Amino acid sequence: MKRIHFFLSMLLLLGALTLTSCHDDDGLYFTLDEVIGDISTGKQTRLVDNTIKVYTTEESGVNVQGASGAITAVSSDERVATVRCLNDQPKRVVVKGVKGGSARIIVTDAEGHSAFFMVVADDVEKAWGTQTIIMTYDEVRCRVEGVNREDSLAIVKDARARFAELKYVIKRRAYVPSEAHRMYIYDKADKLLEMYAVVWNKSMQDDTVVFQFTLFSNDVETPVENLSVGPQFGLERSVGRFYQKQYPKLKKVTIRQSVKFVKI
Repeated sequence: MKRIHFFLSMLLLLGALTLTSCHDDDGLYFTLDEVIGDISTGKQTRLVDNTIKVYTTEESGVNVQGASGAITAVSSDERVATVRCLNDQPKRVVVKGVKGGSARIIVTDAEGHSAFFMVVADDVEKAWGTQTIIMTYDEVRCRVEGVNREDSLAIVKDARARFAELKYVIKRRAYVPSEAHRMYIYDKADKLLEMYAVVWNKSMQDDTVVFQFTLFSNDVETPVENLSVGPQFGLERSVGRFYQKQYPKLKKVTIRQSVKFVKI
């Protein structure tokens, strides 16, 4: 009888070990949504090298597989990356880059099972590659509408100084979303003056190519400005917004300049 009891005990122990082993094999692990072009296929791919890359000011995330109940997550260095959890389906950990470096993200489920992945944060500017540089010359032609002659002359004088010899740099996102573009505007000393997200299209005007850009600031969904530029057409900007506060009756300020395209 004791021998039978011993064998039953051993079988139970082996069963427990087997279950524990299975749980270890199928415990917490991390996947990414498979993306082909701009389409997510719904397929999950295991996180390569247990590491994700994120850019500063931006977020990236992983799906958590094998979790029991709600998940929590902590970052080993919040100066590099912060973290938050989404306990929907699939459960997800979202990481935001703060500054360049690496950190370990430890994820724990409701039963206390834990796993980790690494995050490498890099400067967000490295995600953007220069596509075209457009140089403007010092001559600025200006048309003002809606104010008296004295105010108009003051605006023209300021515009000729403000917009002369600027450099317009068009950058394209090197990584997803690869169709995104930005415009960086520098003065002649290469000081960054303005930066916008842009939507653009190409058209023909009088047998010349003209690129039309709609400019958006990071926190405004409506366009802040329209800008047209072409090798023969030159550059045309509507810049009344720079003067509207000082001159409430102002209707429009348009500048025109000759340009030089530098292809990258």
